[in-house]
Amino acid sequence: MTLEGHPMELARRQIPDSVLPTTEAAGRPDRSWVEVAGLQVARQRPETANGVIFILIEDEHGTLNLVLAPPVAKRHRLVVRTATLILAQGRIETRQGVVNLLVRGLEEIHPPDPQIKAIAPVGFNFGRRGR
Repeated sequence: MTLEGHPMELARRQIPDSVLPTTEAAGRPDRSWVEVAGLQVARQRPETANGVIFILIEDEHGTLNLVLAPPVAKRHRLVVRTATLILAQGRIETRQGVVNLLVRGLEEIHPPDPQIKAIAPVGFNFGRRGR
């Protein structure tokens, strides 16, 4: 199947107006509280990060790095491991030109059309084995 545009364009209609595009959130001042949504395109939990999880989300405007401290990651484990489209709330952190969102809350966004069963990049299995 192919799509015209980005999958977030389909989901954008169902999320609140307070949820910012990634590029707009990244342009907010350091320590600003924001909500963003996007397609989870990469997830890392490096051995040397002491339980911190890093997620890269992408929307129709760009990408943004999410940083989940161990308590947040534990609280939202199911969303981190299984959700394709996610909505994140947290504070912007800008250090030496690098922008991250320090996540405080995370939830799954379900596909907006009941006929859409899943939205995922081809070949990306999000940790699901045997499917």
